[in-house]
Amino acid sequence: MRLKSKILKSMLTIALMFIALIVYGSYDSRKAHEMERQFCASVSAGMPIAGLQEKAIAMGADKRMTKFYEGEKHESTFMAVFHGIFIFDRYICEFSITTDKVNAIKNSHLD
Repeated sequence: MRLKSKILKSMLTIALMFIALIVYGSYDSRKAHEMERQFCASVSAGMPIAGLQEKAIAMGADKRMTKFYEGEKHESTFMAVFHGIFIFDRYICEFSITTDKVNAIKNSHLD
């Protein structure tokens, strides 16, 4: 009986930890999605790009993944990445930039 009780307690503990991870992961994902939506809504087409990266980081974007990417013919892209607890749970606000101004805004989710 004693062994069954220990096994049952261990299984219950593991199940509770798994449930807690799922609940926190869901909360963190929603939080990242909300931060990404707020940031994207704060930027509009035609805005200058000065301070865009700093603003994204201040609003919760990941410092390592929030960058400018140079393209061809005076076009570049800026990506602000907000992520949740899980490794591939990323919300991305992508800006197409022409002549130092935001040209287009695109939201995406990597799951």
